[in-house]
Amino acid sequence: MSYDTEVTGFMEEHRMRRLTGVKSKELLIWVSISDIYVDDPGSGKITFANPTQISRTFPVSAFELEMEGSTGGSQKMRAFY
Repeated sequence: MSYDTEVTGFMEEHRMRRLTGVKSKELLIWVSISDIYVDDPGSGKITFANPTQISRTFPVSAFELEMEGSTGGSQKMRAFY
């Protein structure tokens, strides 16, 4: 992933639309990402789409943050929804 100095977009429930300033590298080519969304939170899938609506879907678990609590235990947090 690559981020410009300014990233803009519109936030909705389970969705970020009309993103600017975000790119992903696919086979030596940088592709702009315009939408990130979770259609069905129960599915455990997150989708990244470009302006031509070509998309790739990944498990949400790949984007969970593992945080260590004050009691020494770790806890996973979903960063997107």
